[in-house]
Amino acid sequence: MPRLGFLGPMVICAMLIGPVAANETTVCEAPAASSKLVSDGPLHVLVLTISNPSAKELSLEKFYFGENMLGLHAIKSEGNVELKQAIPLLSPGAAPVTIPPGKTFVTKVDLDNSFADLSDALTKSDVLVSWALTMDDENACFVQKLSGTFKIPQRR
Repeated sequence: MPRLGFLGPMVICAMLIGPVAANETTVCEAPAASSKLVSDGPLHVLVLTISNPSAKELSLEKFYFGENMLGLHAIKSEGNVELKQAIPLLSPGAAPVTIPPGKTFVTKVDLDNSFADLSDALTKSDVLVSWALTMDDENACFVQKLSGTFKIPQRR
């Protein structure tokens, strides 16, 4: 029998690990989300994109019980005064959002309609806009909390 020397244990270990990796399957894959703040003339729009990287269709829970709803907050940076919201939680509807494999779901939120005094606040101060979204998969694969904050500069 040939001597394996120093590499012997590594070769044996690789032979044992190799077949296990070949049988590996993904049990759950959470979606990726990104956000951006878009200025459309004097208006401000929050754009949220949720991507489904998995090989299975992604179906997010229905919106009746507060899951998958977008929470928004806006605060004047000068004085930490919170702006009033028209609707505290935003939902794309009363049915599940279904995202096919490899596809994305995009939703846009008009911040000027969400915060009636946003335009006035921007004449006096920068405004910090924060969002939070908890996504819950119907198949109970994942629960993911995402959030972000943007600064809208004061109008000069």
